[in-house]
Amino acid sequence: MNSDLFEAFSKRPEIVNRVSHQDVEVYLARGGEQGDNWELDSTVQSDFVVFNTSGGFSNFALNSDKLQRSAWPKLSWSFHPSGTQVKENGVEPVAAPIVIDFSKGLTSDPECQTSQCRIEKRSLVGSVDPRMTWVFSELSAQLSGRGDKAKADPLFLEGLLIIVRSILLNRLGEAENKASTKLSQDNLLAITDFIERSLDQGFGIGFLAEMIDMPTQAFARSFMLATGQTPHQYVLARRIARAQELLATGKMPLADIAYACGFASQSHMTDVFRQKLGVTPGRYRKELRG
Repeated sequence: MNSDLFEAFSKRPEIVNRVSHQDVEVYLARGGEQGDNWELDSTVQSDFVVFNTSGGFSNFALNSDKLQRSAWPKLSWSFHPSGTQVKENGVEPVAAPIVIDFSKGLTSDPECQTSQCRIEKRSLVGSVDPRMTWVFSELSAQLSGRGDKAKADPLFLEGLLIIVRSILLNRLGEAENKASTKLSQDNLLAITDFIERSLDQGFGIGFLAEMIDMPTQAFARSFMLATGQTPHQYVLARRIARAQELLATGKMPLADIAYACGFASQSHMTDVFRQKLGVTPGRYRKELRG
């Protein structure tokens, strides 16, 4: 696709930023103003995913000249394989700020050879998935320069793209390797990087397993084999380590540190410190400062 799809718009969306990783390009775009008439008529040149933040309506057709009035849910996404003819027009803004372009195809990943990943070459339109919503939120933060996730982080970007590819392959009929429950190094990196960046969030083992489309029990076993810890033990250890860093480097109140590290409360953090370190957070801070 590259920029061909954007060029095909009668009112071309502005490309705010773009980043590349191996054979994948990610675009952050900005649509037109409310009331702008726009039209798209293009045969796409590569597999791509587009994310719609605001929802709305348009006249839409795939591989056909017959346009139909279509409703797009808020925070929905669509996938179109190369060779798909997309026709669309409307008067609302083109609210599709994130586009992921698999320039060499969805199955170009080294671990997904053609003989192993047989996917049905079809579009997925107007899908809603909380995992995808989280991925697109993180991509938007990186590409728009918001917050501490605005830096170009190749490892984090790779992890996000692994999740997207995994979801798509699963939805499109990913092949005979589907029964495999081995946790690959790439998937392990994606999971541990997510944990590190999301320690202040509440998430369970089921959510982590869904990120890489693995059954929860199989994921828990595979994670234990790969790290020597259960997912819960690993997350708890990382929360303690983050709290230790914050206690050592600043004057943040203990309650704020607890919430920043994902503990339910200051008392919860205190209980964990006593159990794991034999000391309260307050005492730990005082001992560090002599």
